[in-house]
Amino acid sequence: MLIRNLICAGAAALLAGAVHAQTITHKLTFASGYPATFAWTDEEIKAFLPGVNNELEKTGSRHRVEWNVAVGGTLATMPNMLDAVSTGLADVGHVVHLFEPVRLPLQNVVSAAPFSSASPRVATMALHELQKTNPAMQKSWSDLNLVYLTSFSFDSYLLVSRIPIKSMADLKGVKIAAAAANTPWLENTGATPISGTMGTAYNDMKAGVFDAAINSAMLTVGGKLHEVGPHIVRTGFGAINAFDIVVNRGSWDKLPLEVRSAITKSADQLQENMIKRVERETDAAFETMKKGGATVTDFSPEERARWANNLPNIAERWAKPLEAKGLPAKQVLRQYLDNLEKGGAQLPRDWSKF
Repeated sequence: MLIRNLICAGAAALLAGAVHAQTITHKLTFASGYPATFAWTDEEIKAFLPGVNNELEKTGSRHRVEWNVAVGGTLATMPNMLDAVSTGLADVGHVVHLFEPVRLPLQNVVSAAPFSSASPRVATMALHELQKTNPAMQKSWSDLNLVYLTSFSFDSYLLVSRIPIKSMADLKGVKIAAAAANTPWLENTGATPISGTMGTAYNDMKAGVFDAAINSAMLTVGGKLHEVGPHIVRTGFGAINAFDIVVNRGSWDKLPLEVRSAITKSADQLQENMIKRVERETDAAFETMKKGGATVTDFSPEERARWANNLPNIAERWAKPLEAKGLPAKQVLRQYLDNLEKGGAQLPRDWSKF
C-alpha cells in the first residue's frame, strides 16, 4: 500500500509539473498596409515578430505569442491602419502619422520643419524621444486607444523627375506630386503641387499626370519610379520619422507584464535594425537607380538654403492653430529642432522664429 501511494504521489507530482510547464499562447494579429517586399515590412515580419518569443524564451517564460500576419493591405491599407489598430481589428500595427495630420497633429511636426538631416538615425531619434517623453504626444496615442511602442525614419526625401532640375528656378510650372503633408514644401517655388500616392505614381508619372515627385530613394526603387523619372535630385529635404508601431490598448491590457516587456524590447530592436538597414539600403538604392540609367545630382548648400528660406513659415502655420486648441505645438517644435541639432543637423533655417 505504501509503495502504491508513493507511486501515485510521484505520478501526481509529475502531472502537476507537466501542467505547470505547458506553454501559454497569446494569439495576436500584426498588420501593415505595406507589402512584405518593402524593407520595413520585411524587418517587422522576420525580426520584430519572432523577436518577441525570443525575448520570452530568454527569460524562461512559459508565454508565447502566435502571430497572425496581415500585410500588403490584406486587413487595411496604409491610410486606414490607424483605425484598424485603434478599433482592435489588428492588435499591433504599422501606422504612418503623415496620413493623420488631424488626429496626430503634433507627430507631424516633422513635415513642418523640412531641410533637416539626411541621417535616418538623427531623424528617428529626434521624434522618438519626444514621443516617449512629451505628455501631449503620449495623450494623442492614448486618446486613440493606442499604446506607442517605437518609430523610425525612412531615407531622405528627394525629387524624382521626368525632366532635369538643376535649381529652384527650374521648378516653375512643373507638376510635382507629394504626400499631402509635404505639399507646403513647394509653396513659392513656382511648381504646381499635386497630391499623389506611391500606389499609382509609376503610371501617373509615365502618363504625365505629374512631372516629378517628392519621394525617397528606397521608395523610388521599390516602386521603380526611376524608370519613368530618371532625373534624381538630392534636394536636402531631409529624412523624416514617419512610421510608428502601435498596439491596441485593449489588447495590451490583456497581456501579462512579461509579454508586454518582450514586445517592447523587440520593438526597440526593430528601431535599431531599421536605422542600420535604411543607412545600408539607401546607398544600394542609388546604385540601383544609376545602373538603371538614372542620373543623380545634388543641390548645393546655397540652393538648399535658398529653397528653405523662400518658403513661407510653414512651421508657424502648423503651430498657431494647434496652440489655439491648447496643444503645445511651439514647445514640440522647439524640442524637435533642438533634438535635430544635438544630432548634428545643420538647419538652413530656424523654423521656430515667428
